[in-house]
Amino acid sequence: MLGYTIFNKSLKNMKLFPVFGNPGTTEIPMLEGVSSDEYILTLHDSISVGMADGRAQLTRKPSFVNLHSILGVGNSMAFIYSAFVHRVPVIITAGEQDSRHIFYDPLLSGNISDMISPYVKYKFEVNSANDIERSIRRAYISSMTPPYSLSFLGFPMDIMEEEGKYSGLNMPDSNSNIVDMNAVKSIVEIINNSKNPVMVTGYELDMYEGIEYAKDFAGKLGIPVFAEPFASRAPFDSGDRNYAGDLPPVAAVINDKLSEYDLIIIVGGDINLYPYSKADLLEGKEIIKIGMDISGKIGDSYFMNPAAFLQSAIEYIKPRKPSVIPGKPSIDKNSQIQRVMLKISKNFGDYTISDESISASPFLRNIVGYKPDSYFIGKSGQIGWALPAAAGMATVKDKVLCVIGDGAFMYTSQTLWTIQNYNLPVKIIILDNHGYGILKKFSDVNYNESKKYLSFSIELKKVLDSFNIESRENDETMEDIEWLRNIKGPAALIVNVDKPYGYNLFG
Repeated sequence: MLGYTIFNKSLKNMKLFPVFGNPGTTEIPMLEGVSSDEYILTLHDSISVGMADGRAQLTRKPSFVNLHSILGVGNSMAFIYSAFVHRVPVIITAGEQDSRHIFYDPLLSGNISDMISPYVKYKFEVNSANDIERSIRRAYISSMTPPYSLSFLGFPMDIMEEEGKYSGLNMPDSNSNIVDMNAVKSIVEIINNSKNPVMVTGYELDMYEGIEYAKDFAGKLGIPVFAEPFASRAPFDSGDRNYAGDLPPVAAVINDKLSEYDLIIIVGGDINLYPYSKADLLEGKEIIKIGMDISGKIGDSYFMNPAAFLQSAIEYIKPRKPSVIPGKPSIDKNSQIQRVMLKISKNFGDYTISDESISASPFLRNIVGYKPDSYFIGKSGQIGWALPAAAGMATVKDKVLCVIGDGAFMYTSQTLWTIQNYNLPVKIIILDNHGYGILKKFSDVNYNESKKYLSFSIELKKVLDSFNIESRENDETMEDIEWLRNIKGPAALIVNVDKPYGYNLFG
């Protein structure tokens, strides 16, 4: 069987279609057996990685990306890094130069492996048609081994014309339901003996479908639940009575918020920091951390599925009198941006949201809130992630909303072509504050300096029109928000929000 046929049959057998990508000459040989309805074209390599990231977050299964040689991987490095930070299973492939003349350093040749290696769990250059199927299978297994991550496979052009073997091996079940009952009982004893515990939850609770278990656990203990700083997806149910809000990403502020608690239980998350503060993080506190993504940065760590841990531990927990739950930030209806978020919450509360509103994100998180599979944000700090991620999510879900700033929107506006061409049901709300709002505020607050080059004005409707995306433009009244909700297919609403947000993102 020829290599390209093995490639195609392997993807079908492992349920890895669709392929996201932007191919070049080095990829055409491997795609010979891939039909047009199995390939989603993006107009920039990086967008394909962002789409695969978004899809993998919802499906909890590997997504498959096809990049163009070392140049396509180079174009995509920010998105590859983001997917690495999000701990999502993504298999990245690239076509490589024909190995028969690689000695001469031909055009499109280069060391992809070294470039990408810090951000993948498994990497391999496939040198034989016999290795095509088993290398894809190994990449799949590696990506699905917790914590989820990326794999990379390079395919020289010439192996796709070679004869090789195909076995059609069944995929092994991915069982991440790992729990250590001795550790569970040991942790519960610590919790039962503590005077005033608190729980911090993170992205893994949603990834492993453990939010309901976390609610039951916190309810039985009667303790507050804070969300980890910069959670990439819903860390809890923000409608639950025990929810106390997000922790800010600053050590000194975290220390203050958690000062009264003698035990900090971190479940499925971590403490993520930015910017620097002089305080030593949670110095002198007893900290236990349970999850599949163990950093070892603070506390005693236990490698367990966080959902399975909570489900097992609740049986041994001694009920307590409910604690006083710290109040979440109040809603200021005099704030322009908070009024906008209230309208989004009212009209799109049942949607999955991909968020890159950046300086408005704290209001979106506070007002719209969290539910399972309901909220996603780029955790890496990258700009341009949310629109491709929303497009990827829309390949598996009908109700997807991207809330994005004007600056972030322009990073990957080419995504609009893919959204329109494949009729992906993405609704887009662009918050137009005519510049990089978070940078302007950061500069003003920390350096008492207003930098004019951080401001710009773009005719966003013309950009949307050029990609045949239905759009309207409103002020903060958002009079067309019901139109956006009800229109079929992709559409966008541009909302002019010139007033300062008045929020300190860092607490």
